[in-house]
Amino acid sequence: MTCDLIHSKKVQERFKVQQELKNAVNVVNEKYPNELLCPFTTVWGDSFQGALKSLDGFYNILDTFEQLISIDFRCGVGIGEISTEFSPNTLEMDGLAFHRSQEALNIAKKGHYSAWIQSGNTHFDRMVNTLLTLLYATKTRWNAHQREIIYLRQEGMTLKEIGIKKGISKQAVSKILKYTQSKAVFLAIETLNDLTNTFFVYFKDDL
Repeated sequence: MTCDLIHSKKVQERFKVQQELKNAVNVVNEKYPNELLCPFTTVWGDSFQGALKSLDGFYNILDTFEQLISIDFRCGVGIGEISTEFSPNTLEMDGLAFHRSQEALNIAKKGHYSAWIQSGNTHFDRMVNTLLTLLYATKTRWNAHQREIIYLRQEGMTLKEIGIKKGISKQAVSKILKYTQSKAVFLAIETLNDLTNTFFVYFKDDL
């Protein structure tokens, strides 16, 4: 999983952004130790890379990075073998997984997508990348206030609890969730997770 901040060199407070990125990497590494083959590390100050054991929960990791990093970034995910000896540092390894990850990142950059997956299975890639693209198109319409409410809802908070935390009524929370198409977003995320979690069960023989 290789990610790159967008236009990071044009950001005035570059040091602040780099610190924010380092913090996000640390949070993800601490939150998802069981999902990571290699922890995420920052590369060249405005990129970050990690290796996942499988696609299980991939979108949760991506979503966590989106919550923690204030500027936009693109992500490429490659599925495949690692041809070199294992190392806890992804920069010391090579193989099809890394080549596809970089290829996916290049497609994301060229197409202005937030994330892209390359697995070698055309059918799987089409389904997953369609969901990723639709989710990105929907989420970019949210403002910061709406985004925070949706994330709180994702964490399992009730409408009343969210209202108390944000200082608004339960009805206002409900209206925001409806306006932002949150139910459709949650369904798309659930479907995406189902697809990625079962990838090696249903699609490995087609690679």
